[in-house]
Amino acid sequence: MKPPKLFLTALAVFMLCTSLKCKKDKTGIDALPPITQEGKNTFGCLVNGEVLVPKGSGFNIVQEVTKNSDDYFIKIINNKRGSIILRLNAININTYSITCIDYINFLSQCNYILCPPEQFMLKLSKLDEANKIIAGEFSGTLPAIDNCGEVKITNGRFDLKYK
Repeated sequence: MKPPKLFLTALAVFMLCTSLKCKKDKTGIDALPPITQEGKNTFGCLVNGEVLVPKGSGFNIVQEVTKNSDDYFIKIINNKRGSIILRLNAININTYSITCIDYINFLSQCNYILCPPEQFMLKLSKLDEANKIIAGEFSGTLPAIDNCGEVKITNGRFDLKYK
């Protein structure tokens, strides 16, 4: 007795669908760019566990670094999520600190500006002025303000070229 064609077709479709692996979107730390020091123009961090990277379907994605005297300004905007501006200042030769952080959450419309951010860590892993590359890692906590809760920024990393 031959199996019905409809059964064989359904079986083939089922086997095809279950054998294909669907590509899942990465989340959390897996969605962040790798930590590099080559001027790859990458930036990412987790803000209260949510990924903030300067890419996606938002409008006017901005990622830029500018140097003014001994200060570096790293500006990241993703219109769907928010923006971060880090101001790095030279303490002495090859030692920098975050002197200001400006974080805006576009969803909650909360704006945090801290100068200096007391609970922030910066590890500058590369500052190559000849090739205009700045790379490092950062993390910290922004205290609650007004009707806006505390913000934890973790696993921050950047590897950027500047002008």
